[in-house]
Amino acid sequence: MSDLLAPGHETVLTHVAENGSNANHSRRARILILLDSGMSATEVASTVNLTPATVNRWHRAYLKDGLGVFPNGSLPAPQQLPRSSSGKTESEGSEAAKGKSTRLKNNKSKAAALKSAKKLKRLIAKSGTAIKSLPKSKAARKVRKTATFKKAIRKLEAERQDAKQAYKKFSASKKIRRLQKQADRLEKRLEALQSLLKK
Repeated sequence: MSDLLAPGHETVLTHVAENGSNANHSRRARILILLDSGMSATEVASTVNLTPATVNRWHRAYLKDGLGVFPNGSLPAPQQLPRSSSGKTESEGSEAAKGKSTRLKNNKSKAAALKSAKKLKRLIAKSGTAIKSLPKSKAARKVRKTATFKKAIRKLEAERQDAKQAYKKFSASKKIRRLQKQADRLEKRLEALQSLLKK
């Protein structure tokens, strides 16, 4: 299947292809059904006795206008279409299923946004950041990312301060060792002078 046809259109087109009073409309419906089945334009053209260019033209027209490729009044009324055991036409059933799927996706999106908001709220409470209203998921990700960057910056700043303190201590100890060496040298010179005076 090529998934060319929109939900519910296959039922309408099948009715037109099999029961349509206009041969051109029936052939047009067959073209779309055959393309939807996965046949190439050349194969469809051979089946309906048209050129591939004509088949492609109706293909493009359907992609642009949908069932608008058929004149007003040439399509069957809903009550003329076959009904399922639920009492709905296949078109109505497809639309209902599509609506249900959309609602499920929306509910999942809302649940994900709520979960994200709760997680963000905990992050804000933990970091002590005050914020007037919780942003939506995209903004929440941005805030979380910003909070992570700020945390990393604070950590680097603390490490930098520790490094500065360590360097100061190292510099001080190095200076002390240098002074100690100078003192040792002076003490040795003093001892040498004292020994000369005794002679």
